[in-house]
Amino acid sequence: MRNLKKWNFLGLFALLALFAACNNNDDENPVDNTPPTVSEVTLNNLRQDIRIAQGERIDFRAKFEDNVELGQFKIDIHDNFDGHSHGRIEATPFEFVQVYNMSGRIYEAHEEIAVPADAATGMYHFIVQFFDAAGNEGEFYEIDFEITGDNQPQIALRFPNPNAETDMAAGDMLVLQGMVTSEIGLAKIAIKLFKEDDDDHDHEGGDHDHELYEKEYIAGGINAWDLSNAEAIQIPADLDHAHLELIITAFDTEGNTKTVKAKIHVD
Repeated sequence: MRNLKKWNFLGLFALLALFAACNNNDDENPVDNTPPTVSEVTLNNLRQDIRIAQGERIDFRAKFEDNVELGQFKIDIHDNFDGHSHGRIEATPFEFVQVYNMSGRIYEAHEEIAVPADAATGMYHFIVQFFDAAGNEGEFYEIDFEITGDNQPQIALRFPNPNAETDMAAGDMLVLQGMVTSEIGLAKIAIKLFKEDDDDHDHEGGDHDHELYEKEYIAGGINAWDLSNAEAIQIPADLDHAHLELIITAFDTEGNTKTVKAKIHVD
């Protein structure tokens, strides 16, 4: 019995010693649960209103930081056309996905990405995902840019003003004024109206906006379409001090697009 008690004591001592060693090891090598961060993200030294011509390069810069050790970041570029043209498709939307390695606690990224000369024109998403060495994922960063070209459809919007917020009242009728043109030929025109969340007035019809109106007009290959042909859009009568965003997208018969946006303030 005495020997058994001695063994139990020695076993307990060994367990306590092992537990203490584990704790000491944890203190020396704590678990990293802190995600990395990114800042100073620019495309061609810009953060908004970014336009890059077909055949040019995207100059991407960003600063990544982590409390212990950085791991990798991924760039994902894809179109934001939100629809497909009706007719033959000759222009190919630009797509790019690449993973890059990082090291250290601070990493200043600088990458150049070539845009194909035949890339479809229009709006694109540039998404950055990143991780530290422990596998913690930072909050992904998204920035929009436009690929432009000589073959791109054009939208000359006169009302509402695309360069300044337009004031309207709840219940008013929004009558569009302007012209959509394309030398190649127009396939369709898509018109959307969103109510923006009060905490974010610049996320471009994003997941947290509320769609109020959507309609598409088939153009059938014509070269010009008057926006006054679109039906009048009634501003909901129950809106109060709301911020709206109008999004007009023209699609040509080869898959190129052009998007124009206008802000509307409802008193």
